[in-house]
Amino acid sequence: MKKLLKKVIAAMLCMGLFLVVGCKKDNPVIAGGGIEEPIIEISLEYTKWKAAGIVDAKTGILTKLRPEDCDMCYTIKFMTDSTFGGKAENNTYFGKYEFDTATHTMHISGLSQTFVGSWFDEELYLWSLRDVHSCFIEDNKLQLYFNEDHYLLFNFVDYEKK
Repeated sequence: MKKLLKKVIAAMLCMGLFLVVGCKKDNPVIAGGGIEEPIIEISLEYTKWKAAGIVDAKTGILTKLRPEDCDMCYTIKFMTDSTFGGKAENNTYFGKYEFDTATHTMHISGLSQTFVGSWFDEELYLWSLRDVHSCFIEDNKLQLYFNEDHYLLFNFVDYEKK
């Protein structure tokens, strides 16, 4: 009898927990009796990324940015919901961005940089950033599309709230 009572109490607690957690506003019931997937907000705020290179979206071929052996080159850090900065090859840069998580659209504006000479792919990298129009994040990879056929591919480095 005591075992049955414990099972009934445990089942009632589970049902109560389901009612409290399962019916939250971020998990609404939709017409037809199904549950709508909650929308997960993606934030770039305080994340740091390092470019792996430029990917041809049609073929999947990655072209690495030169110099390849530079750990500090081609990094980007999103400081707040609207500002970012980073290091290209020899120059640092900063600017503002708008990112709509629902449509994946991104707009970069006011990109400014220091003016030290560069020898490799810095100019290509910075012009590609200026033309970014969409953003996708998946499996610790950031894809910044600058035209329909190519995107800058970044690997996640760190989360730095400073």
